[in-house]
Amino acid sequence: MTGPSLLPKEMSAKLSRLKIVSKSSTRGAHKGSHRSNRFGSSLDFSDYRVYHPGDDVRQIDWNVFARTEKHFIKRFLDEQEMSVHILLDATKSMNEEKKWLVARQLTSAIGQIVLAKDDTLSFHQSSEDSAYFRKKGRVFQSQYAHHLEKLHTASSDRTFTTSLHLAPLRSKTILYCITDGLESLDQWEIFLKNTARVSRDIRVLFIHAKEDIVPLVNGDVEFISREEEASVNVTILKDTMIQYTNSREAHFQALESLLRKHGASFLHVSSEESIHHILFTQLIRANWLV
Repeated sequence: MTGPSLLPKEMSAKLSRLKIVSKSSTRGAHKGSHRSNRFGSSLDFSDYRVYHPGDDVRQIDWNVFARTEKHFIKRFLDEQEMSVHILLDATKSMNEEKKWLVARQLTSAIGQIVLAKDDTLSFHQSSEDSAYFRKKGRVFQSQYAHHLEKLHTASSDRTFTTSLHLAPLRSKTILYCITDGLESLDQWEIFLKNTARVSRDIRVLFIHAKEDIVPLVNGDVEFISREEEASVNVTILKDTMIQYTNSREAHFQALESLLRKHGASFLHVSSEESIHHILFTQLIRANWLV
């Protein structure tokens, strides 16, 4: 499933009404559709821009409409650009059908929301040959969808947490990381220290497949590591499953503590959930979208 078909067609209009909620006061110098935390002269009238569906109709200048018969929105100097970067985990552990689909759907949806508000979006996935995308404004929504069509299958040998340098990142209002979070804590520690130079608002979306949580196996089986391409013969007993569950829970509890330590926020989503539920319920409840 690629490109425009990643998201249901009827979702496009709904996405245009959503906005990214930012906790950062850092803004770009260019005009966008988000208000900065500055007051005073920043609230002075600046200019006009053409009305787009989803804009606040209260900002329409009806005097201008009476003269031109066109809808224009008043733009104020406190409307500043938001710059968002999305980093997608393309390592082999992501190469599970539903997990990879939801990861790409979130990549598509968040990017479309950013561009729809005339903000700057940049994107890359964690592979050496991944093309870097950076555009500003709704006119590039189709180009972004086309860019996602060409995404490679999750098959990178590089770990997700060492891929930050693969893109020429500048200061970002928000950095989204879409991953399954399976790298070691030591690697995450280094990653989070490096992201501090990029953004003060880091958001990690953990995508979990059903079989990641409860492997659908029992008895004598051969496990093959997608990441290391190594295999091991294991007898799956009840105690083995308990040990696996405990180890997994301990990893994510420690990782969550590490994220809090570095001021990063996070959200766990299941690949069994619909993209509509994730966007319009989970991300809104987390106050990431409004």
